[in-house]
Amino acid sequence: SVTGVQTCALPIYQAEVEKQIQQMVQFIRSEANEKAAEIRVKAEEEFNMEKLSLVQAEKTRIRKDYDRKNKALDAQRKIAYSQYLNECRLAEAKFKAEAVQEVVEACRMSLAQVAADRNKYKALLKGTLLQSLMKMMEPKVEAHIREEDKDIFSEVLAEVLTEYSQTMSMTCEVTISDHYLHPGPKDGNVGNSCCGGMILSAKDGKIRVENTLDSRLEIAISQSLPEIRDTLFKTHSASA
Repeated sequence: SVTGVQTCALPIYQAEVEKQIQQMVQFIRSEANEKAAEIRVKAEEEFNMEKLSLVQAEKTRIRKDYDRKNKALDAQRKIAYSQYLNECRLAEAKFKAEAVQEVVEACRMSLAQVAADRNKYKALLKGTLLQSLMKMMEPKVEAHIREEDKDIFSEVLAEVLTEYSQTMSMTCEVTISDHYLHPGPKDGNVGNSCCGGMILSAKDGKIRVENTLDSRLEIAISQSLPEIRDTLFKTHSASA
C-alpha cells in the first residue's frame, strides 16, 4: 500500500541526513584543526620573532655596557699611566735636585777650608775688601764679618784703606759691626754657617755689597748649573 512505501523510505532519508551531518561535522573539525594549526604556527613565529628581538636587544645592551665599561677602564688606565709618569718626573727632578745639592754642599765644605790657610785667607780678605770699597765709593762703610775674622780683618783694613785712598783719591772710614755673620762650618755641618768674606753696607743699609765666600759660591753655581747638570746626568745617561 501507499502507507507501506512511505514508512519504508523514512529510514533511508534519515541515514542520508545523518551522513551529511557527519560530513559537515568532519569538515568543521578539519577547518577548525587547520585554523588551530595556522594559529599555532603564527603564534610560534611571533614568539620566535619576539624572542629574537629580546635576544638582540639584550645583546645590544650587553655590548653597550661592555663598551662603556671598557672606555671607563681605558680612561682609568690613561689616568693611572699619566699619574705614574708624573710621579716618575717628580722623582727624577727630586733625584737631580738632591744630586746638585750634594755637589753644592761638597763645594761649600771645600770652601770652608780656605780660611784654614791664614796667609791665603788674609790675601783673599784684602782683595775682597778693596774690591767692595771701590765698587761702593762711599765715605763711611760698615763691615759685617765673622767674629772669628775680626783680628785678621783688622790687620788688612789699614793696608786696604791706604791703597784705596791712593787709587781712588778719596778716603773712607770703615767700622766693624757687632752684628757678626754666622761662624764657619763645624764638624761637616754647613747649615747656618759662613765660610768667610764680608758684607759691606752704607747709608743705613740702603747701599749693600755682599762679598762672602758663600755668596760667590752661589753665583758661581748658578752660572755653572747647566754644566753641572750636564756633567752629572748626561754622562750618567750615556754610560747607562
